Amino acid sequence: NSFCTLLAGMGLFGISLRSPRLTLLLLHWHFLQIIISGFNWRFFISREESLLGPTVPRFHIAFCIIGLFVYVFVASVVIYWPYRYGQLMLLKHRRNSLMFGTALVYFFHVLPLWIVEFNILWSYGWITLMQGTAFIIITVSWIFETLGVWYAYMWHMSSFMHKNYGNTRFGRGGR
Repeated sequence: NSFCTLLAGMGLFGISLRSPRLTLLLLHWHFLQIIISGFNWRFFISREESLLGPTVPRFHIAFCIIGLFVYVFVASVVIYWPYRYGQLMLLKHRRNSLMFGTALVYFFHVLPLWIVEFNILWSYGWITLMQGTAFIIITVSWIFETLGVWYAYMWHMSSFMHKNYGNTRFGRGGR
């Protein structure tokens, strides 16, 4: 056994060291991100209406609220489902559930707010610590979730292409 395996088995102060499951990581990360986006609106964007104009703060708070509702009522349930009942689900159902929940948060919260935050940063620069923190967190989410949503799209489209067109010579489906 290697030293790292020994350390992982022993843990720190009797606490087992193991990586968190992706589902719990996504649940907590999205919750943190929504909270920080709300704080960013409250303590930066709503106070800079003279700089940003009336439209940007309204757009920002609208997608904070939409993202919160989508997360609380749909995405968190869909993401938590494979964590709670994963042993009873097929691997593809667990994967699809995580992809769907992540895509919901991505399209209804991360992508619109990243566009707003990037536009503010590009146009006016880094103004406050809250703005910078929110931008860094939303950018990390945007990078990883863009790759995840793109991966999910490729996965499902390649399956669709194979089912409908197969690998036949004349492009007829494999059915």
